[in-house]
Amino acid sequence: DIHVTDGDINGDVDTTGSVTAGGDINGDVDTTQTVMAGGDINGDVDTSADVNVGGDISGDVDTTGDVNVGGDVGGNIDTTGDVEVDGDVNGDITTDGDVTVHGDANGDIEAEKVKVYGTAENYEPDED
Repeated sequence: DIHVTDGDINGDVDTTGSVTAGGDINGDVDTTQTVMAGGDINGDVDTSADVNVGGDISGDVDTTGDVNVGGDVGGNIDTTGDVEVDGDVNGDITTDGDVTVHGDANGDIEAEKVKVYGTAENYEPDED
């Protein structure tokens, strides 16, 4: 496990343990465990567990877990879990789970159920 309680992680992280940063992660993250950042993640995230970010993600997220982002996402999200974004998404979201966006979604969305409390530029619900 990698835990930085007070500060940033600067550089790529490749581990089989969890990754926790009190501040930002400035680099790609590749792990099989949970990724948590109190600040932003500036890089791609590849994990088979949950991703929880207090700030923004500038990069793609590929996971089988849930994705919770307190800020904006500037990249694509591909997961089998649920996605919740408090800010805007500027990229595509593909999931077998549910998607909730409290801001704007500016990309394609493929999900079981979608809730957008702002706008969804490219989302067209299925007609059932």
